[in-house]
Amino acid sequence: MREIQRELVTAALFMGSGLTYAGWAYFNYDLGTLRRVGPGLFPVGLGTILAVIGVFLAVPAMRGMRLQPTVPSVSTEAGPSHENATPNTFRAGIFVLASLIAFALVLPNFGAIPAIFALTYTAVLAEPGRDYRTTPALIAALLSAFVWLLFKQALSLPLTMLKWPF
Repeated sequence: MREIQRELVTAALFMGSGLTYAGWAYFNYDLGTLRRVGPGLFPVGLGTILAVIGVFLAVPAMRGMRLQPTVPSVSTEAGPSHENATPNTFRAGIFVLASLIAFALVLPNFGAIPAIFALTYTAVLAEPGRDYRTTPALIAALLSAFVWLLFKQALSLPLTMLKWPF
């Protein structure tokens, strides 16, 4: 039951912050039109997406609340099980923060592609026992291709994709 409450609080935070952000942007900025986008359209869209994510988080939690047994079940095991132990959240937080720092340090010196690879490989260290070879390389390659297509080709932004400083 505690897990369901945590999921519901998370969903409420997503919905509340998303709706607050979208509402603030809606009342303070001009939305414009689809042909001539105003400064408020992106924040309103982002806030709406956050609220929708909150709804998608709340629905399974509400379903799980309905399916919870009213009487706690008695376990026949002799001791605590380590199979369902929660992951070390401190380790995960450290490596996710380290991945953002690695991205920020690598991007100006080497470009976006090496920065994405540094971010991906550092973030993978957050969970012990993961495959450190193929999966992160595939994720980083797909992210790099997406960044190149979106920012370089579609938006024509002056983003350096690969730079060799030596």
